[in-house]
Amino acid sequence: MLKERVFTYQEFVEKVDMSKPIHYAVFYKCVDPEHGVLYRVWFTVSGVSRDGHVVEFYVEKTTTAVEPDLAKTEGWLRDLEAKYAKPLGATPGEWIYHKAFQGGEDGCV
Repeated sequence: MLKERVFTYQEFVEKVDMSKPIHYAVFYKCVDPEHGVLYRVWFTVSGVSRDGHVVEFYVEKTTTAVEPDLAKTEGWLRDLEAKYAKPLGATPGEWIYHKAFQGGEDGCV
């Protein structure tokens, strides 16, 4: 199945079929396994396009596991949720950001 990634919210809104469910999620990946400090965090909104394939809009940033950055990143994610997901009536999917800093199978923290 085709999955189309778009890089502007406007393009996503133009392509997504608003009559189908829309979901949002947060994912992370440790990009510094040796030290476990640097993380890439993605906020995604996905749905079915009018053409029938999956379309996804996402925003990403790199952050650290340092305490002040955790709060800033959490605020950034909540702002994205309010700006992009809530107006579309999107339902929350997996929100795994909080798990990133509890240690995990990726060898970080």
